[in-house]
Amino acid sequence: MAAKTAGKKTAAKPTKSAEPAAPSGDVETFLTALPEPRRSELRRLHALIVATVPQFTPHVVGSMIGYGPYQYRYESGREGRSSRVALASRAQAISIYVAAADAQGWLAERAAPALGKVKVGKSCIGVKKLDDLSTEAFVDLLRRAAAIRGPGEVES
Repeated sequence: MAAKTAGKKTAAKPTKSAEPAAPSGDVETFLTALPEPRRSELRRLHALIVATVPQFTPHVVGSMIGYGPYQYRYESGREGRSSRVALASRAQAISIYVAAADAQGWLAERAAPALGKVKVGKSCIGVKKLDDLSTEAFVDLLRRAAAIRGPGEVES
């Protein structure tokens, strides 16, 4: 996708990650490679997620830690693998993805008012400082996400 600037086309800038790539599946190496204070914040989030939804196996996927891998297939025929919850250290904030929706919509989007001083999209929660996230509301969101299927999730 190209953006127009003063009549000239320029390439869109990709989202920058604040961490180097880690070997696939090696969560400890991934966390250790992060600079402080982000390393400590992601360690706290990681521990909270593992304690709250221990059935969601943690693993590294590209520039994120994923929890609860699942296979999806959409009516269009597109299929692949995703994670029910994921953490990413971005340049400006921590991104927490919660891939869970029900008949009323995306759980993260509906939980936004209770989550604290964060930015929320449909399934993404942006957190500048971990203390801005309401732990109680986040734990509730994780528990609700664990109780339903991921978007397009198929039986394994």
